[in-house]
Amino acid sequence: MFFPYRVDLELKIFPLVTTLICTACIYIHYSQVVSNRAVLQAAAEHCQKTSPFFEMILSTLQTGPEVLDCRNFLLEVHTSTDTRSRLRQLTESSRGLSAFSEEDSRAMVTDMLQQQYDNFSRLAPDYLTKTLWYDPISWNPLNMITAVFAHADWLHLFGNLFFFFAFAAAVELIVGPITFSVLVMVTALFTGIMYSASAIATGHPAPTVGLSGVVMAMVALFVFFLPRGKIRCFLVIRTVVIPAWILATWYIGWDLYKLFSDTGESGINLVAHVSGAGFGYLTGLLFFRSRRQEIQEIHYV
Repeated sequence: MFFPYRVDLELKIFPLVTTLICTACIYIHYSQVVSNRAVLQAAAEHCQKTSPFFEMILSTLQTGPEVLDCRNFLLEVHTSTDTRSRLRQLTESSRGLSAFSEEDSRAMVTDMLQQQYDNFSRLAPDYLTKTLWYDPISWNPLNMITAVFAHADWLHLFGNLFFFFAFAAAVELIVGPITFSVLVMVTALFTGIMYSASAIATGHPAPTVGLSGVVMAMVALFVFFLPRGKIRCFLVIRTVVIPAWILATWYIGWDLYKLFSDTGESGINLVAHVSGAGFGYLTGLLFFRSRRQEIQEIHYV
């Protein structure tokens, strides 16, 4: 696997916006981690006060091979896109209480689950990731933007940032910081719209986070400007230099293959990857043809 870390292009101007975006992503993910820990702690403290009867109620829920314990129940509902729907699904999964009629059992399970979650939610801290993520059903433009700055974990974050800085710093130098900032925001909106359309059409409207759609747009836009530009990449324990068009063809081609063969279980927003790449290259064709000629005359001399 090739891991790009910089382009062979002299950056005469410091890539301020690229650096600020990377810094914002790191700070936001750190805040997400702190928020996650706070929610976990609140759930653990709440569950210490629950009754054995509530544990018995939870044991009737048929959610998988393992019994859903108190903490995981609270986390599952609190971090879901729709808490009411998730509570209803859990209630409907109950096999019932043998000492009661089906109707009474269903009512008791519903009341107990709702009561416990209500008690928890009144004191629990907000789940920051849920505030930032983009739910494709919402078509919320603000969350289309906030979602690109949030990430699922540290590996997801730094994987995106390595790719982003490698290509975006050069793109910012070529188009200027203001135009670059606009491109990032518009790309976030475009990939969000494309993801909503795809998620609703396929019936898999899962929330999404991550900078990867913007990253792929920067890769494609860089290739538009300098297809033969040299990209320095890590390969196992050494570094290699690869032409930009080859690297882009590999990654975009792989995303296209996965998009049409993926069953939806990868957890990767491949629609954002592919639509971001397409948007980046199309933007170059529509708005930056003259700038491409200037850059190539300078760089390929």
